[in-house]
Amino acid sequence: MAKENIRNPVICSLCGEKKSLEEMHLDKKTKKLICDDCFNDPLKKFMPNANKPKESEFIEPKVTYMCQSCGFSFSRSKIRPLRCPYCASNSIIIKDEVTSDKLLDLED
Repeated sequence: MAKENIRNPVICSLCGEKKSLEEMHLDKKTKKLICDDCFNDPLKKFMPNANKPKESEFIEPKVTYMCQSCGFSFSRSKIRPLRCPYCASNSIIIKDEVTSDKLLDLED
């Protein structure tokens, strides 16, 4: 089927191509939709395809934070958390920026 005729495309979980729902099958083992081409070619199930989006493209880098009050370390995306998830304190710093001098200055 031509790509122009696809009204509601569904993405194949193996090859990443957009196909119409009529061209899709439910894989019994993985419970995911796969296209006719992948369904009819059993070797294609085990070969990675360049069309499939990589997981690393969607994952945001995480930053490790540390609470100055309780010392709890945790990681989140780049959005800075407002409070510590352990003690609810708002004194959070990025763990990589913590030095002994900074910790000694905080005690004074």
